[in-house]
Amino acid sequence: MYFLNIEWLHLEVEGDTCDRCNLTYKNIIKGIEYIKDKYSDKSIKIILKDTKLNEKDIELSNWIKINGKPINKIIQIEEVHNYCKSCSDLVGRDSTCKAVIYKEKSYNSIPTSAIVAALTKTLSQQSKR
Repeated sequence: MYFLNIEWLHLEVEGDTCDRCNLTYKNIIKGIEYIKDKYSDKSIKIILKDTKLNEKDIELSNWIKINGKPINKIIQIEEVHNYCKSCSDLVGRDSTCKAVIYKEKSYNSIPTSAIVAALTKTLSQQSKR
């Protein structure tokens, strides 16, 4: 049995989430679907945990952990921060949000390809045990 505990960390204010975080969530779902299809012959238990953050923890927002490890500890992806209108609207002041650099390209959300790479690597490491 293989395990993928995916934690999605995102800013939530009065039930609303940042646009970037929402796109990262959609990419997580696409990544999960890809993994289920690719490894349909394997027994994989996938749990998706939704961790809602408040304004004081906004720097942790728009991030993923897999089996407790931040995605940047699994694959080569760089965490950066830049201005985010959506977060700014949610918190009522200018704010930054997490973005990433993956394979020399900048993204405001974590791309599906990075999520799939991290999930695949995590599964691969489990098969070596």
